[in-house]
Amino acid sequence: MICKKSKYGNKKKPVYTKYINKVDVDLDKDNSTHTLTITFNMNIVRDERIRKEKYVFELLEGTNVSEIHNINHTKLNNQLKKKNKLNSVVQNHSTVTDLARLRG
Repeated sequence: MICKKSKYGNKKKPVYTKYINKVDVDLDKDNSTHTLTITFNMNIVRDERIRKEKYVFELLEGTNVSEIHNINHTKLNNQLKKKNKLNSVVQNHSTVTDLARLRG
């Protein structure tokens, strides 16, 4: 977790709390999927900027809630396992030994 020390003591506060107000996770038991609802502190979801002049923009506020539907935890876990296997193979790879093998 990324944390930043508070200027009022040694308590560490996660950096994401500056931008995210709360996160709700709901389970749909019928199809075994989750819905993730993220509530931000600012209206940054689907906001737009319209260019008026060079370096001058009009900002159109969006909303502060984003929802992600139909998250299948089984499928997500399988994808993460595949990714971790690929990363572990690449992390243990050394080009120095490959070069030594080529030189004989």
